Amino acid sequence: MSLAITPYPIFLGVYNEDLGRDFAYGHHPTPEGAEVLVSLPGGEAAVYVDRAITGGVILVHAGHTLLGYAATEGPARRIVPKLLTWTGEEVRR
Repeated sequence: MSLAITPYPIFLGVYNEDLGRDFAYGHHPTPEGAEVLVSLPGGEAAVYVDRAITGGVILVHAGHTLLGYAATEGPARRIVPKLLTWTGEEVRR
């Protein structure tokens, strides 16, 4: 499955082949104004950030927990420190 990855701090330097075919098991309806970070071949959002609905920030991923990549040996493991950095930056906003 070929995913479209938007240049975004969490996924910088991570490529489609790094994520593997099990990265996303589907998609979620994307609220208006959400920023799609990873999309499926049909354009559906596999990962998005929503800053509109709750007044906070929601990161949605249609797959296993992104933090689970810390237990892997592959290049997708690079997502985890970037995710933690991004989360800290969002908290400080």
